[in-house]
Amino acid sequence: MNKQLRDELAVATSYFEELQKMEDGILTEQAKIAIAATEAQEERDRRNSIPGLMYIIGTIAFFVFLAFVAVGLLLAVFNDAKYFSGALRFSIPVVIGYFLRIIGKKIESTNEKAYKEKLSTDVKPIADEANQNIESIKQIMDDFINQNSHYVEIIPTKYRNLESVSYMYLAAVDGRADTLKEAINLYEEQLYRWKLEISAQQAAEAQAYTAQAIEELGRQQAETNNHLRAIEFMEYIKYINEKDKY
Repeated sequence: MNKQLRDELAVATSYFEELQKMEDGILTEQAKIAIAATEAQEERDRRNSIPGLMYIIGTIAFFVFLAFVAVGLLLAVFNDAKYFSGALRFSIPVVIGYFLRIIGKKIESTNEKAYKEKLSTDVKPIADEANQNIESIKQIMDDFINQNSHYVEIIPTKYRNLESVSYMYLAAVDGRADTLKEAINLYEEQLYRWKLEISAQQAAEAQAYTAQAIEELGRQQAETNNHLRAIEFMEYIKYINEKDKY
């Protein structure tokens, strides 16, 4: 076992672990903002579900029955005055639809104001605090990188991440790699195996889907054949009955 390689990779692994924790911290703060905003939006959408439905129904009723009213008035003017009373009856749902549209839109407007107030009073403080935390974490990350980046200078840029370095560290600890080049080659071989496993899994899923589709096609074909045989049998019975008549 190459003790120097093991120690260097151990330090590098610890370095990237710390960076990962900081990155996770940033993601956590960003998630707080997203969750708060999503909850506010969902609450607004939930409150607007009924008013929105009222507006849609009111709009449909208003324009549909307005068309009936217009037709009734035209018939009353150019054909028979008796259609005027029908036009008046259709005007009632027109009025109802009109008020449903107004009420629905009014409630939606009220809910929109409440949503904006919630963004200002509830979501914004959370977002401000989270953004401050993110900036603090980023500053800590920059200082950490500036002070400790020399510990990972032996690692090629491509492999400067926690997954790569931790795998190479374990390879060194297990005695499978005595040099950094050997550790990198082992990691590349593992990457290739992972890709093959993913490809094999995807191929298996595709094969299973194809087999399911073929099975379903066979079932439908069997049903079709049974249906055709039933039709042929009925035609044969019909032919025999007609033949017996003569």
